[in-house]
Amino acid sequence: MTNAERYQFFEDLARKLGLTDIRFVKQYYYSLVKMISTGLSSVGKVKLPDVGEFVLKDYAEHMLRGKVIPASKSLKFNVDRKLKDYLRNYNKLK
Repeated sequence: MTNAERYQFFEDLARKLGLTDIRFVKQYYYSLVKMISTGLSSVGKVKLPDVGEFVLKDYAEHMLRGKVIPASKSLKFNVDRKLKDYLRNYNKLK
């Protein structure tokens, strides 16, 4: 993401929130990212109300086409039913 795209993202988010202080919006956003990161590193999952759940999934070492694939972690996101319903109905509202 370019700096211009990043700035546009925070500007759009501030507008949606009805705020003019983009620095505050950035602080809030990065606090949320930090909370998610902390939760993933300590518990391995983080639930966001009405949005979904981030899960850090462990994969054991395994063979694939004759090659050893080392153990690794992967980030998964399980979408909450409320967000699915909202997105499903969003197109109907347009």
